[in-house]
Order: sequence, then structure tokens, then C-alpha cells
Amino acid sequence: MKHLKILEDFVNEGAFHVALYKARNEGATEFEFKGKKFPVHPKKGETEDKVEESTINEGAVKQFEADIKEVINQVKRGMGWIDPSYIEETWNEIASSVDFSVASEEIVNRLIKAGIVYQEDGDGEKGKQAKNYKEISSLLESKVPAEIKPHEVSLFNTYKNFAIRTGSTPEEAEAEALKSILNARVISKEMDKIGYRY
Repeated sequence: MKHLKILEDFVNEGAFHVALYKARNEGATEFEFKGKKFPVHPKKGETEDKVEESTINEGAVKQFEADIKEVINQVKRGMGWIDPSYIEETWNEIASSVDFSVASEEIVNRLIKAGIVYQEDGDGEKGKQAKNYKEISSLLESKVPAEIKPHEVSLFNTYKNFAIRTGSTPEEAEAEALKSILNARVISKEMDKIGYRY
């Protein structure tokens, strides 16, 4: 059973392959991954100082495919569908193979092909099904005005996506979101003045 758990870690963690790759290139005899130590053995037909990149790429592709399946399964087990504005957050919570920003179009196209991407209607219910990436790309873009501070980006995007889902154009939604953030700052300052901690 213990060996099965270790094998599952190998299969499910693309990061394991990266750690092994680094250890081989550094000439280490063992490396640590998730708190466990593993020996470094050369691949069959290789010397200890030569590791083919194709092994790393193959592992990353397998992990990406596994991550896609896991996201689809979790969405289907949950609401059964996902609004485009929640895809990046969901991917980053579940997947470990690649950052969403690197492969966003491929990820979204796979989810659309699986038939689980729908835009919310104004009441938070399942609305129109997404047919292609271009149709929903404005909901995925995270263009943030310079006035928005790093810790406000997530809230800005939430306000913006809500405004788009309720009928605003992307430009109107951005203006509404910016206004909401600026108002929140004023309220926060006023609350600080009276000593209220939230």
C-alpha cells in the first residue's frame, strides 16, 4: 500500500519530475519532494549527467491532461457548469501542471468542448452556453487599471465580471469596477478614522 501511495505521488505530481530533473542536473544522489527523500537513478541508457528534456515534457503533458480531467470532473460533480469568470480561479485551485495564464486558451477550449462552460444570467443561473474562446475572452481578460493596487485586483475582477454578466459592456464594467474600488477605499479610510476594525 505504501508503494502505491508513492507511485500515485509520482503520477499525479508533474512537479516531481521537475525536482528529479534538477537533482540529476546538479549531480545529486537524492532529492526531497513533499517532505520525502528519493534516490536519483540515471534513466536506462543515460549517464548520470544527461537527462532528456522529452521525459520532463512528457510528464508535464500527462499532468496537464490529468488536471483538465480533474477540473471537468469537479465542475460536473458541483454545479454541472462553470461561468467563464470563474475558470481561472478554479483552475489555479485544482491544477498543478501549468499556470492558467500560460495556457488559458487551451484550457478554456477544452472546458468548452466538454460542454460545461455557460455564462451566468443576471440571477446567477445557467445562461447561454459558450461555443468558443473568442466569444468569452472579454470575461477572461484581467486588464487592470493602474489605479488598482495589487491587493485589490481580485476584487476589481469580481466587480468587473459581475457588471459584464448583468449586461454592461466591458468598458462600462471596468469603469463601474474602478468606481466601486475607489468607493471602498473611501469607506475604509472613514472606518479607520473612527477606529473600526473589520
